[in-house]
Amino acid sequence: MNPNGASDAGGPIDTLMRRLDLTSLRLFVDACEAHSIAAAAARACIVPSAVSRRISDLEKSVGVPLLYRSPRGITPTAAGETVMRYASAALAELQLMGTALGRYASGLQGTVRVVANISSIDQYLPEDIAAFSRTYPDVSIELEEKRGGEILKSVEDGSADLGIGNDWYLGEAAAVSRPYREDSLVAIFPRAHRMAGLDSVRFAELLDEPLIGLHAESAYNAKLAQQAALIGREIRMKIRVNSFDALCRMVHAGLGISFVLKQLADMYLDILSISAVPLTESWANKRILIAYRSEDTLSASARTLLDFLTRQFQTRQAPAAP
Repeated sequence: MNPNGASDAGGPIDTLMRRLDLTSLRLFVDACEAHSIAAAAARACIVPSAVSRRISDLEKSVGVPLLYRSPRGITPTAAGETVMRYASAALAELQLMGTALGRYASGLQGTVRVVANISSIDQYLPEDIAAFSRTYPDVSIELEEKRGGEILKSVEDGSADLGIGNDWYLGEAAAVSRPYREDSLVAIFPRAHRMAGLDSVRFAELLDEPLIGLHAESAYNAKLAQQAALIGREIRMKIRVNSFDALCRMVHAGLGISFVLKQLADMYLDILSISAVPLTESWANKRILIAYRSEDTLSASARTLLDFLTRQFQTRQAPAAP
């Protein structure tokens, strides 16, 4: 009990921990290993009297002598040997902790929370995340698929570090973003379709065809409906599915036509009986962006991933060597 009648949790151990400091323990260990206060002072780049004073204060804190002092140098007492053994172990553990924390601070270790739209997950992220993981094996990535508006909300409320999606909905809304990929929307047809061999096609020409699209809440459908409304038309989906893989297979089966990004279409041209035809409209060209709250709020590991993914865009934009 303390003088006020309260329990002194931890008792003398807590009192001792409050009195000890890491610098004094480091100097004490160095002096014992060198059998010289002067050598410990030289290693720490301070004067010997400062080391001697710190060790004296340490002896007062523990309540027993820790060193035998003589003109030939110093040697630890039995109590000093005990302090040296435990202090050396504690300092070694702290060194390991510092090294581990340094990996977090440098972005070499940590966890990054990423939300992305389905097309980015289907097309770009698997290969890029695999390449990132080979370079930074101790950075974990938690990847979750979300729809357009949900991506920005997750970034803004801090439940995600990075949000990846189309400039159709991130371009104006995101406070901070970087380009990740560029692509364009193409129409896909069964190969036997009369339009399958065209060089290009207008969006308006396709609205009377049986259309296959994603679920009603997708940003993909919203963009198509918006563009149809601008020319006084309406999108009527014959079939709705939950993935681009299912969408392409529906077209392959001859159930209708659809719209997908060119890179996704290219993945299926050799394995499904479909053809891709570019749209003539400029709105069909789009960028994939990486949104985040600010540079200051990014962890080091999130910044490492952001820089890595950004370099993927810069590499693709760089002109080919002559």
